[in-house]
Amino acid sequence: MDNYYDPALAVTYGQFVDVAYQMYGSDPANPTPAPPAALPSGYRFIAWVQMKDFIIESNDWSFYGLIAQSPTDANKFILAIRGTSDLTEWWDDLTSMGLVPWEAFGNVGYGFDRIYQTLRIIDYAPPRAPGAEAIAPSRETIGTLHIRWLLPCSGTALR
Repeated sequence: MDNYYDPALAVTYGQFVDVAYQMYGSDPANPTPAPPAALPSGYRFIAWVQMKDFIIESNDWSFYGLIAQSPTDANKFILAIRGTSDLTEWWDDLTSMGLVPWEAFGNVGYGFDRIYQTLRIIDYAPPRAPGAEAIAPSRETIGTLHIRWLLPCSGTALR
């Protein structure tokens, strides 16, 4: 893992998080809001990221972020996850005061652990021209590639 800070790269990653916030803001109740018309650096939108908030029980699926694929490297993806946006999510955050262990990682907040256990990826099938065959990355392909996790508010990127 590289231990360097690249301000230009940080700004680019921040733009992806901003897109996730915009997508959520355009239709907060929709777990699959309209894909963005364009992404930074020519990346291509390939999937929605959904999670379930909780108070006592898990709620319905909510849109939390997106996965984008590099236009120049088919094996390079960015996972951008938005931060807290409503009272239910603030409850999730408050429950993060207590820590639980994550294997091979360290301790994380209980609420963080609980919500991230529900994370699922919904593949995007772009509209295609009549007679054209759709080619989209499979869940198996995405799962085997290195995805950069962007954690809003922490300024941390994990590989």
